[in-house]
Amino acid sequence: MHGKKGKKPELVYEYSMEKYNTYDSEVADNVIDFIQRRATTDQPFYVNFWGKGNHFWGAHPDFRDTPAQTNTSAQMVEHDYNTGRIIKTLKDLGIAENTLVIWASDNGPMYTAHPHGGYSLLPGGKGETKEGGIHVPAIVWWPGMIEADQDPLDIIQITDLFTTMASIAGALDGIPTDRVIDGVDQSGLFLLGEGKGRRDYIFHYNRKNLEAVRKDQIKLNLKPTNPGFHFFEVYNLYHDPAERFPNELENGIWAGPGMTKMIQEHMLQVQKYPHREPKSYYRDFDRSFDPERTPVYQPKKRVHWE
Repeated sequence: MHGKKGKKPELVYEYSMEKYNTYDSEVADNVIDFIQRRATTDQPFYVNFWGKGNHFWGAHPDFRDTPAQTNTSAQMVEHDYNTGRIIKTLKDLGIAENTLVIWASDNGPMYTAHPHGGYSLLPGGKGETKEGGIHVPAIVWWPGMIEADQDPLDIIQITDLFTTMASIAGALDGIPTDRVIDGVDQSGLFLLGEGKGRRDYIFHYNRKNLEAVRKDQIKLNLKPTNPGFHFFEVYNLYHDPAERFPNELENGIWAGPGMTKMIQEHMLQVQKYPHREPKSYYRDFDRSFDPERTPVYQPKKRVHWE
């Protein structure tokens, strides 16, 4: 679908596996066109490029001739190509120094589509609160404003991006005050570097259920993998990022009471400001979904590996 504010949405094309495979590059084309048009005006712009690559099956035919010869590698190469095109557009237009770029992975690999999705050495995947499902790579780029080659250990949550971008854009006054805003302003971390982060805790939810709490490098898992042995599982993520060795004694005895108090205060806050109930409806799911077979392509070898 294609739509503009105040106008009726239009159908661009019917869904098919062929279009699904070329979707990411076509969206990148639209993003680049949008940036080129908006760069000629004085009005700031905001744009999302959300690729579907490394989630499911299917890859663009132009990128299938990768050395690894896998669906995942082809999708990664296409994503790298499209991200590079967008960055090059900002540079060519002379607006890179006035544009904040944030690249971040989606939460966790989707093992339900294995081996076509991503993979993590950490336990857990999409929809889980183990580190493999929630600990993802991210890059923030702003030439002349953010020092290059940093690798900070500060904690940042995806909800912080909303508040941070509003702060940098001078739009904090536009954030509603009648509700709890989960994000905190991380502009200090972005602009001043490591150690300037403003978040030292995260409550990890799986839909409605609170399953884990992190404070600094300590993480309390409220859903024990071995409940017959562990009343709760506490990990030091600096020492054990793969959450292999739950430690009730060294970490749990001194960290448990403090984190329990955090949970109690959090639940009191939830009683005062209840979680919003999502009411999503997808009309297309009212019918059965039986995708057609993926067409067979001969790679065009757009990418030269030598």
